[in-house]
Amino acid sequence: MTAQSAPRAPVPRIFFSAELEDTASEANALAIGPSTNLLCLTASGSRVLELLVEGPRRALAIDWNPAQTALAELKVAGIRDLDREPYLGFIGVLAAADRLKTYGRLRGSLSAAARAYWDARPKVVASGIQYCGVYERCFRLCGALGGMLMKRDRERLFSAPDVAAQLRVWRERWARGGFRLFMRLVASRSAWRIAGDPGVKFIPPGVSPAKYFLERLDRAAASVLFRDCPAAWLLFFGRYPAEGPLPRHMQPNEFERLKALLPRLELRTIGLEAFLASPEASRFDAWSLSDFSSYATHAQHAAIWRQLARVLPPGAAVCERRFLVKFEPEGIAPLKLDRALAAALDAADRSFVYDFNVARSAPAPAAGA
Repeated sequence: MTAQSAPRAPVPRIFFSAELEDTASEANALAIGPSTNLLCLTASGSRVLELLVEGPRRALAIDWNPAQTALAELKVAGIRDLDREPYLGFIGVLAAADRLKTYGRLRGSLSAAARAYWDARPKVVASGIQYCGVYERCFRLCGALGGMLMKRDRERLFSAPDVAAQLRVWRERWARGGFRLFMRLVASRSAWRIAGDPGVKFIPPGVSPAKYFLERLDRAAASVLFRDCPAAWLLFFGRYPAEGPLPRHMQPNEFERLKALLPRLELRTIGLEAFLASPEASRFDAWSLSDFSSYATHAQHAAIWRQLARVLPPGAAVCERRFLVKFEPEGIAPLKLDRALAAALDAADRSFVYDFNVARSAPAPAAGA
């Protein structure tokens, strides 16, 4: 998830700090390769780190919120300067007792804005930054409550040997009763307002967040083995298990590859609309836009897609996730929606709650054609 168009004045608050999206979908949609110039919305920073492993020529991550940029900067500094296990300890995936000391080593490589942000928040650093976002704190609370109320059922669900066994447990223990009531409480509009999510005002009047979550979880229980899925651990436990599964960029071989690719990455605090208005936008041919429609009016969403159609170079691709707000771009020629690929991504994506808009521009004519 990401926030790009909601508030007009940035606020120093981290909304997203962990990876809930399955970026294999973006990698598929955007076909990232050594000649790709990637534009990505920052949010937790995890999305661009996952896609950087694909090896683009350049990656630029943007976000209107300076707090999200500060989070991504600190993660990048940790990856650059620490070995894998100390890094996972520093961010809070593994246990560690010396996070403030480690931060002291890293702070000199941060921008002045990011350094000021984290210097003012030593308790957050000491607790581990991976789960410091508004959403992640909600996941942690729900995970703790689930551990008290449904511990045995949760253990059965995550120890299922295959999807068929998992689905039996889901239908017996999760498809009715207390869990449904729990979800109607924690995924209600009122709960989202209390959490301070700026996207709640953009949810269409006829859409029930709780009903949508439950429908998508019912579908996922029949198709995705939860125990192998980092997003499922985050949703049900509030954290990733130390032994895995972990997001791709945290895995041993990929972590070392990521270190080598960090010089290709730039982080910048700027909103999507403002960046699209800049001359630089036309240099990027792969756009990973998360679910920016969750924080935009229909008019804003349409205007952003029209601007994409105007500035994207030949052969470019755009991947937008859709959560509760399901806008479809119109009047975006020469971009063309790839509905077949979007449907395939929806069927395969392991983060449960999204579907997709995928669009491409026609490739440049061959020389001499």
